Amino acid sequence: MSLDRLNVLIGANASGKSNLVQVFKFLSDISEQGLENAISLQGGVEFLRNLNIGAREPTEISLAMEPPTYRLRDPGRKLALSVREFKYDFQIRYKGRQRSGLGFAVGKQTIEADLEISRAASPTDTVKPYQGVVSVSLDDGKYDFDLRLPSELESVRDKLLDLLFWSPSTAAKLPVREGRLLIDYRSDVPLSFLLAFEPPLKGIGVYDFEPKLLKSATPIAGKADLEPDANNLPIVLNEILRDREGRRRMQNLLRDLLPFISDLKVSLFADRTLLVMMKEVYSGLPIPASFLADGTLSILALLTAVYFSRKWLVVIEEPDRHIHPSLIRGVVEILKEACEETQIIITTHNPEVVKTAGLDYILLVSRDEEGYSTITRPRDKREVKIFLKNKIGLDELYVDGLLEAWV
Repeated sequence: MSLDRLNVLIGANASGKSNLVQVFKFLSDISEQGLENAISLQGGVEFLRNLNIGAREPTEISLAMEPPTYRLRDPGRKLALSVREFKYDFQIRYKGRQRSGLGFAVGKQTIEADLEISRAASPTDTVKPYQGVVSVSLDDGKYDFDLRLPSELESVRDKLLDLLFWSPSTAAKLPVREGRLLIDYRSDVPLSFLLAFEPPLKGIGVYDFEPKLLKSATPIAGKADLEPDANNLPIVLNEILRDREGRRRMQNLLRDLLPFISDLKVSLFADRTLLVMMKEVYSGLPIPASFLADGTLSILALLTAVYFSRKWLVVIEEPDRHIHPSLIRGVVEILKEACEETQIIITTHNPEVVKTAGLDYILLVSRDEEGYSTITRPRDKREVKIFLKNKIGLDELYVDGLLEAWV
């Protein structure tokens, strides 16, 4: 699956949309909690593996991403390295080699980074960068390192190894940790370029809003990052509204969708809890979250996640679930605007979301004859284009199940 800036996952019930969302949650949990805890948060290995395959085959995950700019320089400032793209493949095996007693073992794993390398005679020189590739693989307790360079850079290979591995002599003696991934113990691994891998994984936010939780007061002591169910929304909003620019932006975004909202604030009570409060243009009295509509609070959580979460990838399960159809167009337009700064994935069953999002952003999840989920883009199907050309709406094709007909 190749992601666009905005991605709308559609498909029938039990097609596999939530399973796909769980992949991103799993990757985020690995970065935050480590592999063992990430598997436990899935319910254990029996809930991680595919039910049809069971323990016979490993679970394999392969991803490629462009990390934030990460640059390394040698002390003489004559060499500079930038990581342009990461590719990471790993396996989780469920039988054999279970010396750790964890019920799983990490199989082969490979990290590959595309490099941009600048070489200058002096720090002020400007030269066209070269392209290179570095890879590290671990299988059966053995490490393998490879640095592929153009011939023009062979003379500085050792210096580049120093930048990439801190110390090439110790790189060959890296510890092998049972049940752990390469990225799971970066502090133990003398691979400086791996540090560029940390921000992308930590920058994945997976959300499934529950309006009933948003109606309650929240203890003042809590995480500053939005929780997956947004139960700490008052804490996050309190920080946003303290900032003058953040307050202005949130107020404007909220009024674009809900023009009857005149003010937004977070109140602190004597029992050291925080509660979201809103004012409407119809009255000057603040209304506590417990009396606000589910859709209003869902929109507030959505705006917080896509504009203020500081995540590079935001995944949201059915953000339209409690929102009136008349507001769907505005919500989708908000997502299209927000995706310029934050990559977004949403799931939906709402035809209005499908219609408003448009063909370019749709990803269809369906199951094949053996029950496995597949992902396709309807925009690549000739039959879909013919129907749309004949004035049959994308939402109609979706409701009638015709998008699945050409998988």
